[in-house]
Amino acid sequence: MIASLGRNTISSQRELEAQVLSTFYFRTRMAQRFVFATDVANAGVSLLTESLAKELALVRANVVAPYYAGKQRIHHSTTL
Repeated sequence: MIASLGRNTISSQRELEAQVLSTFYFRTRMAQRFVFATDVANAGVSLLTESLAKELALVRANVVAPYYAGKQRIHHSTTL
């Protein structure tokens, strides 16, 4: 009977250790997935921001600058 109790204690201790390791492994994997997802999201935002910055520069160069240059020409021509 005592040997049976000892075996039960050992097996329950092993089950507990296995459960702790399983939980640790699961949490570690979830943390890795979160970090990976965060990295992917940050890279996406970075690419999006870079793309938007390029588009904004093109708009400034091709639309805004000529518009204001034209306004200045019109303004100067009306004051002369």
